[in-house]
Amino acid sequence: MLSLPSTRSNEPREKSSPTLLRPFASNSRTTPTPSRGVRSHSGRPNFVIEGHAPTSGKTLREIYEARNHDRALRAIEEWVEKRPANAPLTDQDVLDIHAHVLADIEPKNAGRFRTDRVLIKGTRFIPPGSHGFGEIVPRMLELSNLPGVHPVLQSAELHSNAVAIHPFTDGNGRTARLLMNYHLLRRGFPHAIIEVEKRAEYLAALEEANGGKCERFASFVLQSVGSSIERLVGEA
Repeated sequence: MLSLPSTRSNEPREKSSPTLLRPFASNSRTTPTPSRGVRSHSGRPNFVIEGHAPTSGKTLREIYEARNHDRALRAIEEWVEKRPANAPLTDQDVLDIHAHVLADIEPKNAGRFRTDRVLIKGTRFIPPGSHGFGEIVPRMLELSNLPGVHPVLQSAELHSNAVAIHPFTDGNGRTARLLMNYHLLRRGFPHAIIEVEKRAEYLAALEEANGGKCERFASFVLQSVGSSIERLVGEA
């Protein structure tokens, strides 16, 4: 996980040394292996990935969120099909995913990095100011493109860093999960499915990662991907 600049001041800080989720990289017994040729079923992404599906009782925003998530999933699946597996993740990719996430919800902010401070509801963690994005966003992308790190661990780190940076006014969690799953898909793994009954565990692990303790969140993503592989093998 990135070591983020101090959130107490808007003044630029000295560069800090990001750390990877290295402790898990050597534990091959708990690390899932790719399931080659795995593809998502476009008819089920909303309730599988986000834990719910639109019904007649949903608000217009909820319907837009579900529709946008479906479109974003289709977009990253097209990227997986058309791009080389080792194609680097770019800041434009991050913006394009977010543009899908907030389409028709916050058009002025969709696909744009925030310029103001934000707070994350339900946590004491304060994301860095936007003045540091020129350094920390490229560093997040650099870490996600490093060779020699297990893809599942790298996807967990990418998710964790994206949430910690919180580069958008809204839609950060959805964008982070899409980035994570794009990284998994392009490396031959299935989606990391966040089940409704495990949402509290997911949020608690993510909170720990925001505080610099990444092991629990890495383990959660590893288990989620492992469960996805087991389900796919059972369906075969």
